[in-house]
Amino acid sequence: MVNPYLKNPELKKTKEQIEKSFEIIGETIDNILKNGEYSHEKLKILLKKGKFTDVLQYMDSMILQFETEGRVGNAEIYRNAKAFLRRYLGDKVLFKDITPKVLETIAKKAISDGMRQTSLSMYLRTVRSVYNSAVKTNIIDRSLYPFTQNEGKDGKFQITE
Repeated sequence: MVNPYLKNPELKKTKEQIEKSFEIIGETIDNILKNGEYSHEKLKILLKKGKFTDVLQYMDSMILQFETEGRVGNAEIYRNAKAFLRRYLGDKVLFKDITPKVLETIAKKAISDGMRQTSLSMYLRTVRSVYNSAVKTNIIDRSLYPFTQNEGKDGKFQITE
């Protein structure tokens, strides 16, 4: 009997996609086990990469990725930046909702609350890094990027060092 996958290009493509998915799942499970204790939640978060609209959820996936890679310092920095966003913007923060004006407002509020400029800059650089990653992985469109790239001349937010 002839294997139907060899004759039908659609079936062959589907079979290859399924095999690739299983390969990705297997590699992800191996990484989780290598760097900590397995849980379905960890697997779900790591496999969801690329399907986010919520900044905080995306940051959770980045934190978990750092932890599975043994990069606990990076995970802690992102965890602190996430707490900063949650404090000033709430529990649900969509990528499209963080605009240059919103960044300016929370920066002023944080400073008036007594936050040092150095801490604020660290949190905002981390948020910028999250946006860079989201743009690079096609989670968000480049047009949603709220940070300046030419010293504030484009009307976007510039992090003060």
